[in-house]
Amino acid sequence: MTESVGRFFSRLLILLLVTAMVLLVGYLSLRWIPWFTVRNVSVKMDRDMKIPNDILRVTGPLKGRNSFALALNKMEASIMEIPMVEDVRISRRLPDGIEVDVRMYMPSVVIAASPADNMTQPETISPHIWIIKNGMLVAMPEDEVSYYGAIVPVIFVDNDYALVLQRYGLDDGFKKVVTLVGALGNAEDSSHTLITSMKYDNNNSRGFGRLVMEIPSCSAQLWIREEVSARRIMDALAVIVRNHASDDLSFLGNGTVRYDLYSDALVKRSAVDRTGRLY
Repeated sequence: MTESVGRFFSRLLILLLVTAMVLLVGYLSLRWIPWFTVRNVSVKMDRDMKIPNDILRVTGPLKGRNSFALALNKMEASIMEIPMVEDVRISRRLPDGIEVDVRMYMPSVVIAASPADNMTQPETISPHIWIIKNGMLVAMPEDEVSYYGAIVPVIFVDNDYALVLQRYGLDDGFKKVVTLVGALGNAEDSSHTLITSMKYDNNNSRGFGRLVMEIPSCSAQLWIREEVSARRIMDALAVIVRNHASDDLSFLGNGTVRYDLYSDALVKRSAVDRTGRLY
C-alpha cells in the first residue's frame, strides 16, 4: 500500500513537471510568432488632455516588438514616475494590440519659480515648475512646463523660497494659500478668472505671508496679508470691478490701484508701480 502511494505521487510529480515545461516552452515560443507582433498601441486618457511626452517615449518603441516579450509591469512602473500620472493600467489586446489606460493627476495649483517681483506669464518662464503631490513639491519635466496651461492656477514664488519648499516641505502659510487658491478655482462664481497671475512671498514661515493677485482688466492688484475665505476674495473682486467702472483713473497715468484685503476690511490704497511701491 505504501509503495503504491509512493509510485502515485512520483508519477504525479513527473506529470506536473512535464506540464510546467510544456507551458514554459509554449509561452516562450509565443515570443517568436509573428502573429503577436505589436502593430497597434492605444493610449486612453481619462481627461481631454495632451498625452505627456514621457508616456509617448515609453509607448513609442512598442510597435514591431512581440507582445509577449514586453514586461508590462515595468512599463507601468516607468509611467507611474511621471508627475502628471495618477494611475496607469497596460493590457494586451491580442493578437497585435497594446492598450494603455491613464488616469491623470490634477493638482490644485502649479508652483512657478521666478525672479523677485516678476509676474511673467507661465508660458514664458524658465523651466522651474512644480506641482504638489502627496504633500511634496514634485518637479515637472522640462518639456512639460506648460502642460496644465490655463486649467490649473499658477502661483509664482521667488527662486529661494521655492528651494526652501522643496527641501523642507510646505510651511503652514503656503498650505493655506494652496487651499485658498484651490477653493477659488472650484468656485461657481467666474469672477476669479479676472485674476491673471498670483505671486506669493513669505519671509515668516509661521505667518500667512503675502499673496498678490494681478487684475489687469481693472488696473488693480489685490494684496492678501492674512487668511481669508474664497468668498471674501469674490466679494472683494466685485468691489474692485465696481470701483473700476465708476472711478476716473486718468490722474493715475499708467499706475495700478492697490487693494489690501483683510478678514474684516478691504482697503483701497493708491497707485503702485511694478514692484508694488505706492506713489
